[in-house]
Amino acid sequence: MKGLILLSLPFLFLMMGCGSEQQDEEQSFSLDNLTPSEAQEASTIQDSSSSDIETIEQVVTTFVNTVYVENEEGYQERKEEARSIMNENMHHYLFPSEENAQDDLRAYVSDLAVYVEVDSIRNEHTNQQVLTTFTHTIEYLSNGQRNQSQTFLQVEVSREDGEWIITNFHDAANESPENPSWTD
Repeated sequence: MKGLILLSLPFLFLMMGCGSEQQDEEQSFSLDNLTPSEAQEASTIQDSSSSDIETIEQVVTTFVNTVYVENEEGYQERKEEARSIMNENMHHYLFPSEENAQDDLRAYVSDLAVYVEVDSIRNEHTNQQVLTTFTHTIEYLSNGQRNQSQTFLQVEVSREDGEWIITNFHDAANESPENPSWTD
């Protein structure tokens, strides 16, 4: 993770409406100096960026909730939901069977956070590197054991046919990710 810049904080604060009054005045001043067509274009780009960020956050959140959550019921629903947000090879790798084979455990996610690199969205890149962090809890029903870990994932999201889908992911704490089976 060394050298990876995840956020452009000043822009993120502006996007979230958390910028200072001085930043708001600077933005207003710069928009006032634009022609009406330039101001409209700038506004459209910002709206498009916000929409892409929200969509990417939702896709990554859905990914984490379909892959890292394990319940007694709901495997088929998670499998179908995952089909729409990841490439086919990854889907076959992560959901290989028709039935859930993990009847003796429950897993859930809490404290989920998704970090999207805002500058790359503004520059219309079709591949995005997204960092997500969450607490992953696994409960083993057979012996009552409970394991909890902080998970850091780097997720690659790509725009394909106008939709954002997950194309790769790995443990962000591992600086040299293995070549995953779904990329073969």
